[in-house]
Amino acid sequence: MKKLIILMLTIFVFCNCKKQNEDSSLNYINIKNKLILSFEDEEFGEWGGNEKEIIIYRDSPDGGVLCDFIEKDMISANPSIPKKESFKKRIKITDEQIKLLIESIQELSIQKINSKGIISNSGSYSRVQISDKSLIIDVYPSSKWKSFEILCETLKK
Repeated sequence: MKKLIILMLTIFVFCNCKKQNEDSSLNYINIKNKLILSFEDEEFGEWGGNEKEIIIYRDSPDGGVLCDFIEKDMISANPSIPKKESFKKRIKITDEQIKLLIESIQELSIQKINSKGIISNSGSYSRVQISDKSLIIDVYPSSKWKSFEILCETLKK
């Protein structure tokens, strides 16, 4: 039953992404609904690792799609030492970046469907979530998230 629900959710996501890929408008993202993509690696094992987060939003009903890019780099395995943080706020998203965003969601969906139900206490953690919780994709432990990495690199420029 659980696999059937996951399969239905994935089909819904792929169909929805296909439609969005055609017009690239991300209409569901508005003032109230933000799309959040995040990744944390396992550089320091049980203490966690480096984090990247992209928050997609609009600041007005007819406004363009914007994003905030947050990167937190661990300096030490000591949890009392804070992570080095860098922020880029209110980045105007291009059509190419929207395509990468959609590819990132699709790639993580495929990882989720193909992952084994193994409980692990370490590993990389990837997540896609809409702020109203209508879509949540968690993959733990996750493998390399290539589309997300490419998207992050375009946002850093």
